[in-house]
Amino acid sequence: MCGKGTLLAEAAVWWPNASFVGCDVDKRQLDCCRCNFDWLQRKISLYRTDVTRPQGIPFPDGSVNKVLVAPPWNRQFRIRGDPEVFYRAMFKEILRVLHPAGKLVFVGASGKVIHKLEVALRDVRDQAVGSWTIVAKRSFYLTRRVTGVMAVVENGETGNADVADVGWKALPWEGKAPDNGRDLYNHWRVLRALEFPNLRPASEPPKTQSRSRWPLLLITAALLGSVAALRSLNWL
Repeated sequence: MCGKGTLLAEAAVWWPNASFVGCDVDKRQLDCCRCNFDWLQRKISLYRTDVTRPQGIPFPDGSVNKVLVAPPWNRQFRIRGDPEVFYRAMFKEILRVLHPAGKLVFVGASGKVIHKLEVALRDVRDQAVGSWTIVAKRSFYLTRRVTGVMAVVENGETGNADVADVGWKALPWEGKAPDNGRDLYNHWRVLRALEFPNLRPASEPPKTQSRSRWPLLLITAALLGSVAALRSLNWL
């Protein structure tokens, strides 16, 4: 469910030496993802496939180190059928390919959606190899009105614990992060700005083009000055 590759592309900038794979059922989304990676000059393997079906992820059991998924929340992208059935099938396939020492991170909206994701994971982990448990959760503002939740899943000895009982924990890279969702969002933005590599535009306009804009700018400034003068004389 990589979509246009927003999360994958940013990860590829941070960790350029890793191997990235994107799966999605929509060819148009995959085409946009490929364009984004071409612009970044990063390599990616893309597969048009349904990861809610058995063997939907084209990799052997236990062969993937890390999985990042932002499943649909049945809002912008609708889920056909029962969302809980969809989430269970998704987690079952993800845990199949995840290495025992690997890590799963999933993102969902707060409230009903994150609860359904947690219940689906709890139902599936009893069938999976290992004891996959949510070890950390963080809430943050996706927009001014939408709160997101990020959950980290690892294979440990706490497989019998109830995932709903896991408290909100700071992540190692956050430093001294605030608890409030909006303050945490701003804290992440600062960390990203400090650490994110410098990027240049894909193409820069020739100097001749920039020079040709001066007459238009001068004419625009003159017109604005004339309008201001006429307004001061109460002619407009």
